Amino acid sequence: SFIEGHKEGLVIEYHENGVIKEEGVFKDGNKEGIYKKYYDNGKLEFEGNFEEGKENGLIKIYYDNGQIQYEATLKEGKVNGVLKMYFENGNILSETMYVNDKKEGLSKKYDEEGNLFLGTNYKDDKKVGESIYY
Repeated sequence: SFIEGHKEGLVIEYHENGVIKEEGVFKDGNKEGIYKKYYDNGKLEFEGNFEEGKENGLIKIYYDNGQIQYEATLKEGKVNGVLKMYFENGNILSETMYVNDKKEGLSKKYDEEGNLFLGTNYKDDKKVGESIYY
């Protein structure tokens, strides 16, 4: 439903083909609580928790084949913790630690078969030293 032009309460929207497009609770026009978005094939595209419209907690984004593409923990919309990205085949692509949306510590990158091939250290979002190739 809408109140004064803003989404309010439980909102469920549909793709033209009748499949659910998004569902979640809105308060004062902002997402609140668990929010989900779907591809038109019915597979989950995004799921995450929101507080006052900002991402808070574990966020997951999926490829349209259902495989996870991205997962991270956010606090007030900023990445805090390990951000993991995946290839469409499900293998890990990268793992990077973040503190308040800035890269911190060792970032690891993998090839499509899941083999570690690159490591880069970061401090306050800036590269430290040379990258290490494995």
